[in-house]
Amino acid sequence: MKPRIAILGGGFGGLQAARYLSRLLGEKADITVVNDADKIVFKPALTYLAAGLRSSAEELYIPLKEKFTGSRVRLEVASVREISPGDNRVKLDSGSAIEYDYLVIALGAVPDDNALPGLAEANANPWTLEGALKLRRALEAGARKVIVGSFKPPYPCPPAPIELAGSWLRAPWLAAEGWR
Repeated sequence: MKPRIAILGGGFGGLQAARYLSRLLGEKADITVVNDADKIVFKPALTYLAAGLRSSAEELYIPLKEKFTGSRVRLEVASVREISPGDNRVKLDSGSAIEYDYLVIALGAVPDDNALPGLAEANANPWTLEGALKLRRALEAGARKVIVGSFKPPYPCPPAPIELAGSWLRAPWLAAEGWR
């Protein structure tokens, strides 16, 4: 019987694991990626969306089904409800379950804006799609005092604050105001 590999998370970590294992093992293993949506956000471009260098959030989506077309990897679109390591099973919100011999957990980092009192109200977290859009709306409405930083590591991408500040230097509203 072929080993069953379950990869939880279809972001960059999960996709890379699936790609590597598929190339390494080929037909010798059954590989399933579980992700809660059939598309993911290309997070490195969130800074461009916030700065107005991308016109819409739709430009940032990567359809996962296209990544697996013709692949030996199966995509299961569902949320993980429970991991049962004792019986090597992942229960999904659909009521079904995936049995595995090997489990890769690559669910990514999730920012917690409620970790600091008042942060959620005052913050436009550009490391999420919603936060990048909130920041963009604020900048388009005339906000010009922006602090870019991270309160507590780890956060999704160490160079991200510098990339965000650099994106703003190319933002369309700066040119309109004669700043560049």
